[in-house]
Amino acid sequence: MVLSAPPRPSEITFKEFEEWTEAVGVKRAQQEWEKLSEEAQANKRSAVAEMHARGFKDFREFQKACERFKVTCWPMEFSELGSGYVLYFQFLITL
Repeated sequence: MVLSAPPRPSEITFKEFEEWTEAVGVKRAQQEWEKLSEEAQANKRSAVAEMHARGFKDFREFQKACERFKVTCWPMEFSELGSGYVLYFQFLITL
């Protein structure tokens, strides 16, 4: 199965921007994605095929279903978002 990018919208609406903002940077998707990948290997199919089998049409829908980071979580939990998040919040702790 060859994946291709979805067609680009001719105009980005405010609603699409709000959905993107909600989906990016605040969810714990890495751990769920790893579980999904393990199940995909057990079922002998790709992670994307497993995602579709679970009823998600794309990664954005999958990510929406994941839980948010807790406000009181330890900064190392942000590592899936990038090292900058971890360093920033570690810095705030030391102040």
